[in-house]
Amino acid sequence: MDVTLNRSRLQEVAEVLKHLGEKHSGSPISDKVLVRSEPGKVSLTATNGEVDVMYYASLPDSSGAVGPFLAPLATLTELAEGQDGPVQVSGEPEEAAVMEKYPVFDTTLPKRRHFADWPALRGHLRNAGIVVASGPDRYSINRICLSKTSVVGTDGRQLYAGNNLSLPLRKGQEWLIAPSKIFASKTLSNYLKVVLVREDVGMVFRFGENWMVRIHRQEGRFPRWQESVPRLKEARAKLIIPETAAVDMPERLRQLLDEANAETSLCLRLGAKNTLAAVDVEGKEIRSMELDGCSRTGEEMSLIFDPKYFIQSLKLGFLTLHGFAPNRPIIAARGSDIYLWMPIFDETAAIPNAQGPGNGGHQNGQQDPAPFVRRRGRRKTLEVKPKAPQSLSDIAAELDAIRNGFGDLSRRIDTVQAFIRAQGIEIEKREKAVHHALGALKQLQVSA
Repeated sequence: MDVTLNRSRLQEVAEVLKHLGEKHSGSPISDKVLVRSEPGKVSLTATNGEVDVMYYASLPDSSGAVGPFLAPLATLTELAEGQDGPVQVSGEPEEAAVMEKYPVFDTTLPKRRHFADWPALRGHLRNAGIVVASGPDRYSINRICLSKTSVVGTDGRQLYAGNNLSLPLRKGQEWLIAPSKIFASKTLSNYLKVVLVREDVGMVFRFGENWMVRIHRQEGRFPRWQESVPRLKEARAKLIIPETAAVDMPERLRQLLDEANAETSLCLRLGAKNTLAAVDVEGKEIRSMELDGCSRTGEEMSLIFDPKYFIQSLKLGFLTLHGFAPNRPIIAARGSDIYLWMPIFDETAAIPNAQGPGNGGHQNGQQDPAPFVRRRGRRKTLEVKPKAPQSLSDIAAELDAIRNGFGDLSRRIDTVQAFIRAQGIEIEKREKAVHHALGALKQLQVSA
C-alpha cells in the first residue's frame, strides 16, 4: 500500500513528529505513523500516549481509498530529505488491535470556537516545560498546570507562571498536562491563532486547516504554589537589568564561575554598587563583577543563590529582580509573568549543607528541599513573636496592664457565675413545684 505526497508537506510532517517521538523513542506506537487515505483526502496520525497529532490535507490527484496502514517514522524522515517533488509513502496494514490504539479526530469545526493567541500560549507552555522536573526525585513535579488565565510549571525549587491568558476552562478549574517538545516545533510556530476545544480526555489545538494536536489530561493535583509567592509590591529591593547588559551577562557569569574554579554560589549585593560575587561554602568572596548599567531601588540587600537559576531568568527574558528577604523567594518579573526561585539562607552559615543546590532554608539551619511544594489541606502555623521591652519601667508598665486585664476578667467571671447560680436556684424551685403538682395529681387519680 502506498500514498503519493508532496515532499514539502512531508518535510513539515516529519519536523513536527520528530518532537513527538523523542521522549518515547522505542515504543511501537510512537515509532510508527498511521496513514489513512480517502478519495481526495489523506491523513497521517501519530501518538505517544500523552500527545496525539494528526496532519490532514486534500489530495486532488488521488483516485481512491488506500489503507489504513502503518509507516515507520524513520522512513518518513528519510523520504522528506531531498528536493521538492512527489514522493511515495508505503507500508503494510497491521492487526486491528494495533490500529485501534491510534487516536481519531473530529475534523469538523465546532459551533462554539475558543480562539487563543498561539505565540503567547506557546511561549508559556515552552517556558513552563523548561522548569518542570526532568529527573526522579521525591519532590519532583513533572506536570504543567493549566487554569483559565495562567500556565504554571515548577519542579519544587523554581517556578514559572505565565498569566493573563484565556483558556476554555471554568474559573477555579485546573488541568494537568505533560510537558512536550512539540510546542517547540518550527512548523507550528508559524500560526498566530489556534482554536481550542476542551474534551473529556484532554484539549485539542487546531492549527489552520491541516493540523490537530490533542494534549491528554493527566491525573493528580498541583501544589498550591500561590501560598509561597509574595506580592511584588512588598519587595524591599528591586534590580533592573537593561537589555543591552543582559545580552552578554550569561557569558560573563560563566567566566566568573570558571575563574572561581570551585563549587560556588552567587551573591547578589544591592547597594551603592550592584555586584555579583562568586562565594565558597563559607561565604568568602572568590571573584566578583560589577553590574554596569543596572539600577537599584529600595533597600540595600545581599542574596545568595544557585547560579543556574539566575542564568535561567536571563535566558527567559526576565530582567527585573525583586528581593524581599534573604530567606524569601527571589522573583524575576516581566509584565504579569513571573519566574522565581529560593535563595540559600542560614543564620549561622552563608551556604549551609542542603539536599540540593538552590534549596530554600529556615532559621534553624534545616533546608526546605521543595519550598514551592505546598500540598492542599496542609495547615498553616503562625509564629507570633512578642515585642521585647526596652527597660525596667516598660516591664513594670506591661505587668500592670496584665494585672488590670486579669482583674477585669476575674470580675466579669464572678458576675457570670453569680448569675448562673441565681438561675440555677430558680430552676430548682420550679422543678420542685412541678414534682409536687405531679404527686398531687397521682393521689387524686388513686382516690378517684
